[in-house]
Formats: sequence, C-alpha cells, structure tokens
Amino acid sequence: MIFMLGGLWLLFFAKVVIFVIIDSHAHYNNSAYKKPFRYLAWDNGYALKEGDRAQLFDEMLATDIPYSIEAGISLQSCEEVLQLCAEYPNRIFPAIGIHPTRSVFENWKDRKQLDVMAKADGVIAIGECGLDYHYKREEQHRLRQHIWFLYQLDLAWKLKKPVILHVRDAHEDALRILRMHPARKLGGVIHCFYGSQEIAEQYLKLGYHFGIGGSVLQLEERAKNLWESIPHIPLDRILLETDAPFILPYCKDVIPPKLLRRARNTSLILPAVIEKITAFEGDVVYTRDTHTEQYLDTAEGRKLPVVHCIKDTQGWQIHPQVWSAGEGKTVAVIDKPT
Repeated sequence: MIFMLGGLWLLFFAKVVIFVIIDSHAHYNNSAYKKPFRYLAWDNGYALKEGDRAQLFDEMLATDIPYSIEAGISLQSCEEVLQLCAEYPNRIFPAIGIHPTRSVFENWKDRKQLDVMAKADGVIAIGECGLDYHYKREEQHRLRQHIWFLYQLDLAWKLKKPVILHVRDAHEDALRILRMHPARKLGGVIHCFYGSQEIAEQYLKLGYHFGIGGSVLQLEERAKNLWESIPHIPLDRILLETDAPFILPYCKDVIPPKLLRRARNTSLILPAVIEKITAFEGDVVYTRDTHTEQYLDTAEGRKLPVVHCIKDTQGWQIHPQVWSAGEGKTVAVIDKPT
C-alpha cells in the first residue's frame, strides 16, 4: 500500500521505504544558481560539490528527488519562476506570490500582474505570501505587508488554490487573518516552520500543513522549539522542503566553515531532513531500498494517510484533497479543515 509523509511517497513492508521525494519549497530561479556554484548534498553524510543547475537537476533525478515546487517572491521572480518551470516541465512546478519583505518594493498598481501569472498553466498555489516582523519595526512596513497578504488570500480564494505561507515572528497577526478569511478552507502550508507546539496546534486546527527543512538540522539552541513540536504534528501534515539556496543545515563540524561560504543549499539534503524527522517520530524507519514487492497495510500500527492518486489529470491540478501531478504522482496532501 502507498502512503505519504508530506512530499514523500512511502511503501510499507515492515519498514518505510523511500520511493520519491518532492521538495515542496525551493528557489532554483535564484541568481545563485545561474552560474556554476558550490552546493551541499547528502549521501550518508554531508558533501560539497561543484556544478551548474542542469547538473544539479540531473543529480536530483538520479537520487529519487525528481520534483520541486518553485515559489515566487516578487513580480519579477514570478516571471522567472514560470520561465524555469517551462524549461523543466513536469519537474519544477510554479507557485505565484509576493514575499512579505519584498512587498514593500512592489508598486500596488502592478498587482493585477500577479493575477495574470497566477492563472498561467501549471500554477499549483499562491505564495509565498504572509507576514514577516523579524526586522526592525520601522523596516517592516506592516500595513503594506497586511494589504499584500490579504490581496493574495483573496486571489487564492478566487482561483481556488492553496497557499504557501511565510510567517516569521508574526504568528498572532497571521493566525487572526487566516481565521477570518475563507481561503483557509483551501488549505496550504506554513513554509519553513520552526515554531512552538502551541503555535503548531493553532495551525493544525485551521487545517494547515508544515514545511520542514534545514531548520530541523540546526543545533539544539536554534531548533529546540521545532524539535519539541514535531512529535505533536501528524506525519501527514509534514511537507519536506529546503528553501534552497537558503537555510543550510548545520554542518560546520564536518565541513570547514570557509568551504561553506557561498555554498548553496539544495534538495539533495532532504534525506537528512527525513532521517531527523523520523528520529523524532520513533517508529518510522528510513531506507533507500525501493525494490521489495511485498507490502503491508500498516507499519507496526502507525496510522498514516492514504495518498489520493489522481491518474487522469493533465499536468498539475488543484484537487480538494491533493496537489496532484499526472500519472498518479502526488506532491502534498492538502486536506480541507472540518
């Protein structure tokens, strides 16, 4: 039987088996990938490699990480996202949105450009959008962030697309807005989540998922809240992500810091993220074996969600319960809140 741990196909046969890994949040249109670069990978340990974007995508495919969702952060980047996804059809899938810290640089009169791009073929979500109060108050432009956030929630509701949320140091305001807006019924993901158990429970009640990536691979002093939250988040509500090229995991103990400078994060670290998450869950085993033909319906009594396989879609479609790709491939379960 096939199950899924957010962005990850799982086959059960006395232990969990990796089939396909999907990076639910990356930025491969970033200028960091436009020339040959140094990047981080994982193969039973961290390793630095050199190459270009095409080489990286080939390596991702060869290591069972064939898909990623490309999130827009500005009007210009959204155009680049659509171009990249057209260059790699059925590999990279677009989400269209304005990042809260970038909203202060966008001209409000240009907002309709976002509507046009969000209607492009293959767009699967609106985002990343949300609120970010991390920087000094005078640099936050909170009113402008709120206006753009509400506009994108309206757009998601109009187009019936889930949202990719960026919320940093602003959970109280973000939750208040989400509780009042009908777009919450469409589901979505709290990208780069590293909040407390209490905050996680509030998003769970609204039906949202949690993007977990490099943040879980930091030292305890930075990751303590997230580590404590993960055991309380159902596995079917966790999506794998990297936020590449950002949020490198802590690996200075095995790779000299000087070599890590200018190194790009990549989807190739996702096996390390899986291992960390399953270590907290306790009864899920990660392995690379994909050839066993004998499957069990359960994994030692662990209740996990059945993947909704949509086999008759053309390209990526929004479904009430699934972000789905043709031929039954599924990137993330998006359950409507009850």
